[in-house]
Amino acid sequence: MPMNREEESTPLVFRGREGSQRSSSSVATGLQVHLYFSPGTKDATVIQISSGQITAENVCIQAGKKNGILPVYLSLFGLASADLSFWYPPSHIFDSDENLVVRFRVR
Repeated sequence: MPMNREEESTPLVFRGREGSQRSSSSVATGLQVHLYFSPGTKDATVIQISSGQITAENVCIQAGKKNGILPVYLSLFGLASADLSFWYPPSHIFDSDENLVVRFRVR
């Protein structure tokens, strides 16, 4: 099946990062989501979620929106523990009182 030229040139990720924050040395409370999927950045980009409970799926949706990942490609990404020893299922509920660090990355 031949591919259309327009399909070949469509980016997987938009590079705009208007809402993201750079990591800092200050102590933060709540869920910290580190974004390491972009090879062009040396510093980690961090999203802070500091109020209430949120599912892993909703965290992925927020992280995808902040980084311009098209919704059709969002299923390729997931949340892993800080040491990458396991992945959180989409139904996992994070509590902001946990002070947890997770990584949003390609599965």
